[in-house]
Amino acid sequence: MSGAMTLSALEITKEASFDNLKNVSEIRDPKVAFFSLSTIIPVGISGMSVIYMFTGFVLLFAALTDQEGLVQVFVWLIFLAIVIGYLLVFLIGLECMTMKNCTLGGLDWLSASAVLTIICVYLAVWFYLICVANTFVVNGG
Repeated sequence: MSGAMTLSALEITKEASFDNLKNVSEIRDPKVAFFSLSTIIPVGISGMSVIYMFTGFVLLFAALTDQEGLVQVFVWLIFLAIVIGYLLVFLIGLECMTMKNCTLGGLDWLSASAVLTIICVYLAVWFYLICVANTFVVNGG
């Protein structure tokens, strides 16, 4: 659910499209990548949201079929999404400190820092969830 809400909000605010994804795949120079953060961040958030939606289905099928291997797939894909999420928090902070127009540009500094802190806490809760799921699998249910 959180992945679908993130994708719809991102599409409305950033006008995400396939052309933006194509622009990210054509970056070859690191200097150009820094100035393309306004394109890289929405693509990363979209990718993270897709991972969350896909792993929700994986966990549903793992629970229905009682397959521990699918739970491990869930754990590692969510771990990948968490790493991407923390990287995006860092990139958003870097973008807001160095560029005039940023992802959180419509917020004042206190609200923007609160949003980034809430995102970090949200990712930490997901990390706790995958630790519990992994312990469940390792201990044999």
